[in-house]
Amino acid sequence: MRTVLNQAARRKEAVEVIYLDRQGRLTQRKVWVLGMDGDTVRVYCCKRRQFRRLRREGILAAARTEAGFGKRAGGVCSF
Repeated sequence: MRTVLNQAARRKEAVEVIYLDRQGRLTQRKVWVLGMDGDTVRVYCCKRRQFRRLRREGILAAARTEAGFGKRAGGVCSF
């Protein structure tokens, strides 16, 4: 999974993640990976429409999508 996040950041690609927050809520999010700092992953979250810091340990799964920064013609979160 770490490899998927690293590649997405380098290739400027979107990722779909399954995330478990500190309150135990499970969400599925489409995010743009902006970078990684230690135990956090900096993303733009399309669900919340804001920049977020996700705990790396809370990301249970990550899969690449076909979208990339250069393919955003319909808006920042068009996939």
